[in-house]
Amino acid sequence: WVLVLMTVAYAAIHAKRNLRMPGGARDALLYFTGLLQGLHTTIISGDLKEAHRVLLRGGSDKGRVIEENMMLDVWVGACSIESCNGELWRRTRQTFDTFAHQVPSLDTLEEICLGMTLPKGNPLLFDSPAFTKVTLQCFGQWLFQDDFSADHLAALNAHSWEIRFEVAMRGHGDDHLKRSGNQAMIDLLAASSYTHPASTSSWSERTAFSAVLQPFFISPSVNFIDIVIAMDGLCDLRAKGCQWLTQGFTDSKPEMVAYLCETMRLKHPFPVLERRMGKTQYFINLDTFFQDTTPEFEPGQWLTLREDHPANFLLFGVGPRKCPGRHIAFACLPALIYRCLELSYLEDSNMSAWQPAANHRFSGRDLDNAPTPLSEACHVAGRIAHCLYDLAFKPRKQLYT
Repeated sequence: WVLVLMTVAYAAIHAKRNLRMPGGARDALLYFTGLLQGLHTTIISGDLKEAHRVLLRGGSDKGRVIEENMMLDVWVGACSIESCNGELWRRTRQTFDTFAHQVPSLDTLEEICLGMTLPKGNPLLFDSPAFTKVTLQCFGQWLFQDDFSADHLAALNAHSWEIRFEVAMRGHGDDHLKRSGNQAMIDLLAASSYTHPASTSSWSERTAFSAVLQPFFISPSVNFIDIVIAMDGLCDLRAKGCQWLTQGFTDSKPEMVAYLCETMRLKHPFPVLERRMGKTQYFINLDTFFQDTTPEFEPGQWLTLREDHPANFLLFGVGPRKCPGRHIAFACLPALIYRCLELSYLEDSNMSAWQPAANHRFSGRDLDNAPTPLSEACHVAGRIAHCLYDLAFKPRKQLYT
């Protein structure tokens, strides 16, 4: 326990600056989690072929540490298709696949994003809360059309910020707001024409509504703004936006996608992937790839990269647990960025309304533009200690195996 406390203290010191700790401190913690479970730990840094092999052949078990132990419990009454394992994951994924075959076309989603409007009367400002809200608005309109009301938007927006707060390990989110978001999702689905799998009795089941709530609403609202802020910091998006607006969306989209891919290569929202095979747990440090050959921001390389190139797995994974939202993200996010830049330019040519980093909090990376308060850093240490305790003394739930 002395070693546990030392590790937690070291983590807290680094967490005060950046919750995604540098390799040395982070890797020490990951090795220690294997020791507590009686598992061999392999950390893959920079070896693209080995990382690809593990993800492709590693099966569907993400292991206990990052997602299952530290993230799954934040989804009060719900679950995340990214965080769960075993039977819980299989049921949720089945519902996702059934639902995904019923949604409107991705072209429709892109058109909604390009035609997005804002309520009149308020000063135009695309800060972090505004971008999060328009993301939810576009997905709601795409999936539920006019049935998606202002009340639904408010409930899901509040839910997404509570999830962001807790996933970033800054404190315990408001469970009441999370349950209200769950209920809003259930109500929308129950009133819709979407059908759930025959193995599910109703949309109110945890694995049913969660398969829509997390991948179509909460994860985009949380991750999209982090990617946009990171990209805005890597390049001058206002200047680049003027060029894209001059070219038009259709001609600009390939380059916009390349900018998004390069941003995720350098500053992925979740820079460590976890897999478990037998008695070995693997951790893949995504932010270690290509650092020697391409350490700087080079979006042009993605314009000539084939879609089946192994480097593409760095963005959304590969194998049975790859993120199913790749095509959804590339249909929505470029169009949403383009529209926000367009509205900002129409307001004034300096695009002063474009301020994605303003009022941003609770990022998984150091995108908050402010030091992490000591109370939040202490909560990080407590969460890590709780995780280590569970790994050492609590058996894995049967539902997750």
